[in-house]
Amino acid sequence: RRGGRPARAKLSAARGGKGAAGSDDAKAVAELHSLLTDLDGISSHLPAMARRLSDLAVLHGSAADFSSRLTAAESALSASEAVLSSVEAAVTAMESNWKENLSVIEKNVERLDRIAKG
Repeated sequence: RRGGRPARAKLSAARGGKGAAGSDDAKAVAELHSLLTDLDGISSHLPAMARRLSDLAVLHGSAADFSSRLTAAESALSASEAVLSSVEAAVTAMESNWKENLSVIEKNVERLDRIAKG
């Protein structure tokens, strides 16, 4: 729209004879022709633009899906790291207990050897 009344109102006025006869109708038709001529250059690009927007909508959906899957993977990784840390602590405690148990066993074997010799 270039200003003034909307194109539909101008066309209706020209058809219904609401405007001043002659020059007003000719002026309205000339303005409408100018608007349609301006749109003619754009209209040939509209199908390609619509296809591109549709493709972009699909791409946006894929990106959103990827983003949520990445967030889920990061959450799973954090949970796995927490479990691994817990397992490492358990293995460290187990190694310490084995060392203590081995020391107790060695002392008991030495004591049994002394009793047997003795």
